[in-house]
Formats: sequence, C-alpha cells, structure tokens
Amino acid sequence: MIHLAFCDDDVATHRTMHEMLSHYMNLYPQYELKIYFFTSPMELLCYAEKNISFDILLLDIYMKGMSGIEAAKEFRQKNTEAGIIFITASREHALDAFSVDAAQYLVKPYEENELFAALNKVFKSTLNGQKEKLILKTASGIIYLKYQDIVFTETSKKNYQIIHMIQGEAVEIRMTSAELFQHLSTNQNFFRCGASFNLNLQYIRQITREAVFFDTGESVAIPYSSYKKIKEKFFCLQMNTDI
Repeated sequence: MIHLAFCDDDVATHRTMHEMLSHYMNLYPQYELKIYFFTSPMELLCYAEKNISFDILLLDIYMKGMSGIEAAKEFRQKNTEAGIIFITASREHALDAFSVDAAQYLVKPYEENELFAALNKVFKSTLNGQKEKLILKTASGIIYLKYQDIVFTETSKKNYQIIHMIQGEAVEIRMTSAELFQHLSTNQNFFRCGASFNLNLQYIRQITREAVFFDTGESVAIPYSSYKKIKEKFFCLQMNTDI
C-alpha cells in the first residue's frame, strides 16, 4: 500500500485533485494507493508523526503559516525516502525544491497528464525503495529501516524485540520474534534462529556450534539444532543458490 498526502490550504483544489487521483487509480489499478487530504502543513506533519509517514507528498508551496518548502524540510528530517512533488503558481522556488530532493515541480495551471507523469516517476522509485526497507511502528512513531542496515534481532522481553543496526544503534519494537521474521523473510538474507533471534546472514563472520559472530563484533549464542541449518543457508547465500 502506497500512502499519498495532498496538502493545499485552498480547499477548492481538493476536489479537483481528488478527481485527478481517482482517474489515475483507474488507469493504474496495479498501484495500491491510499490518499489523505490536508489543509495545512502542520496538520500533515502532526498526522505523519502520530500515525504513518507518507510515501508520496503533493505539496502546494504558498500556504499560510508554513510554506510547502518548509514543511518538506521538516518532513525530510524523519523521512528521507518519500517522493515529493511540489505544486505552485511560480517557478521562483525551483531551486529550493531541489534542496529537499523533490521529484517534480509542477507549475499551475498544469495538465492531468503532467501530474500523471510525475506520479509515475515517483511510483517507480517508491516501489523499488519499498522492496529494500522495513516500515515499523515504535513507541516514538513510525520508523523506516533498510534491510541492509539490520545485523540481527533478539527478544528482549515478552513481545518485545531489539533490532541491532550496522550503525551501532539498537531499536526496540513491540512484536514477537515470529511476527518480525514475517516482515524480514521477504529478504533472502534473513534466517530465523531458534525462538529469539533473526540473523542477517550477510553480516556473519564466523559460525561455530555454540555461537554466530558478526562483522560488528557482536555475537549470539545459537541452539545446537540450528547450527547445520545456518551453515547450509549461509553457504547457499554465498553461492547465490536456494536450498
């Protein structure tokens, strides 16, 4: 599911945008799109903080209180992956748009096909990015983690997992180890070890009968029954084959 937010303090534009996006979804039914409408940047930012961080933003630039550029800069502090499309009546902020890595800059009045072309560009990037990242909810809000940045996960207490990152960070989430592995298993590098650990095989440096050692210097004790299976999976990953 792709979550798209449209923000413009001119409520009259919402109906037009709704019609265009409805037409877009009819033309491209393969995209699972959920649309949210906001009349102020602060409303959008608060919603993203408390609920879900959006995959695509359609932002008017000239709005009361906070401009679309300012909203995008604040949004980027928490989400560097989302596709941003600016909609405005002037070209004078084009350079500012590049500062937040905007995908497109549409000048009013724009044609429906221009919007669709911009969305197609963002969708291609977003869908590719979703294959490489994990979206989870924590006590402090929504987080986006890249699969390649996760070294291993371990159970800390009942229904809580700690995710160990390659950067040295540790993220705690409320979820069982099995539930977390359901998300991780879409990436072939992950292996579930016993009831408590999910391991990223690409970071394993050494495997013994008692433990697995990672490139980060960390290690985890493994059940004896998992030793053979880990070795087989690790070997097949290195050889780019399936077991």
